Amino acid sequence: MIPPQRILVTGTSDVDPRLVRDALTDAWHDLTMIYGPAVRMVVMHGDEAAGAVAVARDWAAEHGVSEEPHAGGGIYRHGAPVARVPAMLEHADMCLAFIGPDDRPAQATARLARRAGIPVRYCGTA
Repeated sequence: MIPPQRILVTGTSDVDPRLVRDALTDAWHDLTMIYGPAVRMVVMHGDEAAGAVAVARDWAAEHGVSEEPHAGGGIYRHGAPVARVPAMLEHADMCLAFIGPDDRPAQATARLARRAGIPVRYCGTA
């Protein structure tokens, strides 16, 4: 049995919702092409109330896809990653990054994902 494929969504609060929806649909399509139609997709996120995460949460609900929120504060405190980011990266299979020009938390998450060997798709914001 194929384990659930966890897609980590990180990004700015100022993102075109269509970009998020299209990126998630593309990821789902790619997963079904690789693993077959029985693959389970899980949308992981930092539980923010707006932006890319809010759109991803809505997309998951609309498509019957599980979501896995990881609540917590900002990405860095005193120069060290907050516990939720490493916890999410430990289980992520792919990262969708919607990064604005000054979006340090999403940049940090995408950078940490890349360093952990997790494929990162940079999806833009507008």
